[in-house]
Amino acid sequence: MATMEMGNPLDVEVLDLFDKAIQDKVAHTERYLEALSHNLRSRGFRMRWEVRLSLPATEAAEIVSYARREEVDLVLLPSPKRSRLSWLLFPPTAEKVARQLGVPVILVKVDQ
Repeated sequence: MATMEMGNPLDVEVLDLFDKAIQDKVAHTERYLEALSHNLRSRGFRMRWEVRLSLPATEAAEIVSYARREEVDLVLLPSPKRSRLSWLLFPPTAEKVARQLGVPVILVKVDQ
């Protein structure tokens, strides 16, 4: 069984690469959302967006809390492609948000 000891230079390099990959994904998502929001604002829509990282177990509660605090009237969430069994065993975040929030939740299909 392989174990990782913290302090090993290889471990630090792996964590740095993982951190960089997350930062790159967040930056890409922010650029995409900024372009999308600019397009929608030019057509008269009011909108704001925020990118947050959370654990899968808490993401629905965090979205609901944010939406209530900010008094949003519509939530757009990504809907990655999943198997039917996965949907049955692990209800998607969007479903949990829609049940708890009481405002429309729109799913946008995305590739992972």
